[in-house]
Amino acid sequence: MKLKADAGHALLEFIQDIGVPSALHTDNAKEMTSGKWETVQKDHQIKQTLTERHSPFQNRAEIRIREVKKHVRRIMNNIKAPKHL
Repeated sequence: MKLKADAGHALLEFIQDIGVPSALHTDNAKEMTSGKWETVQKDHQIKQTLTERHSPFQNRAEIRIREVKKHVRRIMNNIKAPKHL
Protein backbone atom coordinates (compact mmCIF):
# COMPACT_ATOMS: atom_id res chain seq x y z
CA MET A 1 0.00 0.00 0.00
CA LYS A 2 1.64 3.22 -1.15
CA LEU A 3 -0.99 5.68 0.04
CA LYS A 4 -3.33 5.67 3.01
CA ALA A 5 -6.16 6.18 0.52
CA ASP A 6 -5.43 2.66 -0.82
CA ALA A 7 -6.61 1.05 2.44
CA GLY A 8 -9.97 0.07 0.95
CA HIS A 9 -8.30 -1.61 -2.00
CA ALA A 10 -5.92 -3.39 0.40
CA LEU A 11 -8.90 -4.68 2.39
CA LEU A 12 -10.53 -5.95 -0.80
CA GLU A 13 -7.28 -7.65 -1.84
CA PHE A 14 -7.03 -9.25 1.62
CA ILE A 15 -10.57 -10.59 1.26
CA GLN A 16 -9.78 -12.03 -2.16
CA ASP A 17 -6.52 -13.64 -1.00
CA ILE A 18 -7.38 -14.79 2.53
CA GLY A 19 -11.14 -14.55 2.94
CA VAL A 20 -13.69 -12.35 4.68
CA PRO A 21 -12.84 -11.67 8.32
CA SER A 22 -15.73 -11.92 10.75
CA ALA A 23 -14.69 -8.68 12.48
CA LEU A 24 -12.13 -5.88 12.32
CA HIS A 25 -10.81 -3.71 15.14
CA THR A 26 -9.24 -0.51 13.83
CA ASP A 27 -8.36 2.96 14.99
CA ASN A 28 -10.40 5.98 13.94
CA ALA A 29 -8.27 6.73 10.90
CA LYS A 30 -10.30 8.36 8.14
CA GLU A 31 -9.14 5.81 5.57
CA MET A 32 -10.51 2.99 7.76
CA THR A 33 -13.90 4.49 8.45
CA SER A 34 -15.02 5.97 5.14
CA GLY A 35 -14.74 5.78 1.36
CA LYS A 36 -13.76 2.51 -0.32
CA TRP A 37 -12.99 0.86 3.05
CA GLU A 38 -16.51 1.52 4.33
CA THR A 39 -18.04 0.26 1.08
CA VAL A 40 -16.06 -3.00 1.16
CA GLN A 41 -16.72 -3.47 4.88
CA LYS A 42 -20.47 -3.04 4.44
CA ASP A 43 -20.69 -5.09 1.22
CA HIS A 44 -19.03 -8.05 2.98
CA GLN A 45 -20.95 -7.49 6.23
CA ILE A 46 -17.80 -7.24 8.32
CA LYS A 47 -18.40 -6.12 11.89
CA GLN A 48 -16.03 -3.27 12.73
CA THR A 49 -15.15 -1.88 16.15
CA LEU A 50 -13.03 1.21 16.72
CA THR A 51 -10.55 2.18 19.38
CA GLU A 52 -11.17 5.36 21.33
CA ARG A 53 -9.41 8.44 20.03
CA HIS A 54 -5.83 8.93 21.23
CA SER A 55 -5.79 5.44 22.78
CA PRO A 56 -3.22 3.37 20.85
CA PHE A 57 -2.94 1.02 23.84
CA GLN A 58 -6.35 -0.42 22.84
CA ASN A 59 -4.85 -1.79 19.64
CA ARG A 60 -2.66 -4.80 20.49
CA ALA A 61 -0.78 -4.48 17.20
CA GLU A 62 0.55 -1.07 18.30
CA ILE A 63 2.20 -2.68 21.32
CA ARG A 64 3.89 -5.34 19.18
CA ILE A 65 5.06 -2.75 16.63
CA ARG A 66 6.61 -0.68 19.42
CA GLU A 67 8.47 -3.76 20.70
CA VAL A 68 9.77 -4.61 17.22
CA LYS A 69 10.99 -1.03 16.75
CA LYS A 70 12.83 -1.11 20.09
CA HIS A 71 14.45 -4.42 19.18
CA VAL A 72 15.55 -3.13 15.76
CA ARG A 73 16.99 0.06 17.30
CA ARG A 74 18.92 -2.05 19.83
CA ILE A 75 20.39 -4.23 17.07
CA MET A 76 21.25 -1.19 14.92
CA ASN A 77 23.04 0.43 17.88
CA ASN A 78 24.94 -2.77 18.69
CA ILE A 79 26.29 -3.13 15.15
CA LYS A 80 26.84 0.64 14.87
CA ALA A 81 24.75 0.93 11.72
CA PRO A 82 24.24 4.43 10.30
CA LYS A 83 21.04 6.13 11.54
CA HIS A 84 19.72 6.69 8.02
CA LEU A 85 19.32 2.92 7.64
